[in-house]
Amino acid sequence: MIRRCKKGSSLVIVLILFSILSILGTAFLALTVSNYKLKVVKGQIKANLYASEAGIDESYKIISSVIDNAINYSNKKIDEFTKDEMNEEIEKERQKQIAKIDGRINDAIEEASWDDDNPGSDYITVASNGVFITDELKKQQKIKFKEYYKKYIEDYLFKQEAGILTLKDAYSYELSGIKPNVTVVGAKPNFIEVSTGKYVLSISLKSSFKDNRGIEKIVGAIYDVAVPEYGQEYKFNTNTIRIPNAVWSKALAVDGNMFVEEGNLTLGERKSDIEMYPADIYVKGINGENGGINFNAENSTTNIVGNISTAEDFLVNKMSINTVYGNIFSKNVILNDTAIGSSLTVNKISGDSESGSVYTTDDLELNADNSVIDIKGSFYGIDDGSLDSLSGFSNNKYGQASKSSTIIINADLNSGSRLAIAGDSIISGVGYIDIPYVNSVTLENGQYQTGESVAIKGNYRAYMHPLTGDVTGITGVNLNESNVTFEYFQPLVLASSLINESRALYAEEKSIYFKAYHDEYKDKGGSDLILNGVSLGANTVNAGAIVSNGEIKPQNIPIEEGNIIKKRNEFNKMVNNMGVKVKIPASEGEKNDTYPSSPNKIFGNKNNNPQDICKIDISKLVEINELKSGEFVFIKKGNHTLDFSSTSSIEKDAKKGIIIVTGDLTIKGQMDFTGTIIVGGNLTFEGTGEKKVKYNKKYISELIISRYYELFKDVFTNDNSKNVEESWDTVINASYGLEIEGDKLIQKNQLITLRNWIISK
Repeated sequence: MIRRCKKGSSLVIVLILFSILSILGTAFLALTVSNYKLKVVKGQIKANLYASEAGIDESYKIISSVIDNAINYSNKKIDEFTKDEMNEEIEKERQKQIAKIDGRINDAIEEASWDDDNPGSDYITVASNGVFITDELKKQQKIKFKEYYKKYIEDYLFKQEAGILTLKDAYSYELSGIKPNVTVVGAKPNFIEVSTGKYVLSISLKSSFKDNRGIEKIVGAIYDVAVPEYGQEYKFNTNTIRIPNAVWSKALAVDGNMFVEEGNLTLGERKSDIEMYPADIYVKGINGENGGINFNAENSTTNIVGNISTAEDFLVNKMSINTVYGNIFSKNVILNDTAIGSSLTVNKISGDSESGSVYTTDDLELNADNSVIDIKGSFYGIDDGSLDSLSGFSNNKYGQASKSSTIIINADLNSGSRLAIAGDSIISGVGYIDIPYVNSVTLENGQYQTGESVAIKGNYRAYMHPLTGDVTGITGVNLNESNVTFEYFQPLVLASSLINESRALYAEEKSIYFKAYHDEYKDKGGSDLILNGVSLGANTVNAGAIVSNGEIKPQNIPIEEGNIIKKRNEFNKMVNNMGVKVKIPASEGEKNDTYPSSPNKIFGNKNNNPQDICKIDISKLVEINELKSGEFVFIKKGNHTLDFSSTSSIEKDAKKGIIIVTGDLTIKGQMDFTGTIIVGGNLTFEGTGEKKVKYNKKYISELIISRYYELFKDVFTNDNSKNVEESWDTVINASYGLEIEGDKLIQKNQLITLRNWIISK
């Protein structure tokens, strides 16, 4: 009997079961892995889609940023355009006023012709009342804004490299280190007019993202960029304001006297011989001792670039070095005997042939030993008494001691003192000897009149000696000892009268007498006349005898009436009318009464007296003491002191501005100030620090205009009805510019529109 062996069957069954389980496990595992892989791929596709979409979103930011820049750029360009057009029209109007002053425009026809030749801005017209009409300019602002905006976006939004057109800025979004690739579909887009005045730039974009597995998603969209209307509000306030410039056109304008007591003084700027910036001085002055401008600072230096005008005296009273670039207009110009070792040099300003001169209604005096007066221009001593009729002159009729322009030298010319005048001169008067004088024949009294237009101390000895030769005056009268009487005028015995004519000697006869004395007595052992130390220009017109370069020249007559009137009018314009021109009818020309005969005061009160003739109306002044960013505006009534060196004072940091004080003003310490200082009383400089005052008319006019309605409306007045209106400072109110209002700003989110968003892959 065969028996089956059952050993090992269990093992087989186990193996079969494990095999089946392994197959099923592997199948389940494969299915799980496959499902996981599918989920991963789907997630990556979604992420890549988001990355691709991010490229479209970032494109919005890039476009938005360029729009911001385009708006800012266009606003800036419109601002520049507006200012250029305004300034062009302003300059045209200013030049028109100059043309009127120069006589190139005299009526409406000539004005129209001038406008044709000088068109100014194409977009602005000026009404007869001076108001700027800017309607067309505003239209151009809108047109040009759109042009600038469109061009900026077209120029700065796109870039093209290797034939591929993209937006210019880089994209910041990335996924696993990979950035979306955004390109512009088609040719570079431009703005297209879609309706009247409405423009759109359409940007078709394709954004793709492909990861390192090669999975790519592509999104497309179109952004439409619109053109905004000009969103800024421009405020125009551009009427013409005419302000008399008599006072504030000066660096210093003073009703009283001016005293420099300590320290150096610099007025104006001189950067080189050809680059100078004048700062004019006007001091009305108070008649009497020390009336006018006084330099009392010992061992000081004064440098002045600009014209100096005073109705009283220009006095140097202490040892000092004084240099002027410009002209001096005053009653007397004097280096006093207390100013030993001083100098006064009057230089020309480059380009101004009439500068470097001295005008006086009385004398030019050199009284200080070891001192120098050096005038590079001319000297015009313009007061004489009239020269119309020589035969009618007597001691008093031929001027008076206080109104007879002469050069007087009381200094010791052997001490090193000298006086030099390089240019032409007119010396209208003669000198006087300060002794009691009563003519016994005519009973005339006063001071003894000489025959010298250059009167040097000690040269009066010429009238103490008789003439023995054959000497005749210009009318043929005999001037020798047989016809001339001498009288005692304590302490001198001097030639006085003509015996045959029973009258006093005329000044022009004493001029001949003076020269004849020298010619006669130099051969008798010397005339002892002082002839050194004086040098005058070759073309000198003199009412009496002059001494120059060691020689005596007798009276040079006549002084032409036209020349003297012209010089007097120049003086009266600068001193009595503060430099302002007046209307002179073409048919008349200049005459003696062209300008006021005496100066008017600066300050007046028209509230108390509406007829008050003045240049500043006190009743209109608004008091203020303000310092902002170095700009000092100080307007006060009464007397005041400003200490520019005091650490506790507001003015210590003042660099520019305007100062108006109705009373006395004392300025202490060191200062460096650009602007104008106007004083109703005396102006005094004290303290050892250097005082620098500069002037900038453009700055001052802009300051006055900027605060015109707040501080300066009707403050400055016209004190002479004959003043040429156009010679006032014609200021175009330059208050124009952007006025930003939040509700008028351009809303950027209204300028970008998204459309046709699509997934193409």
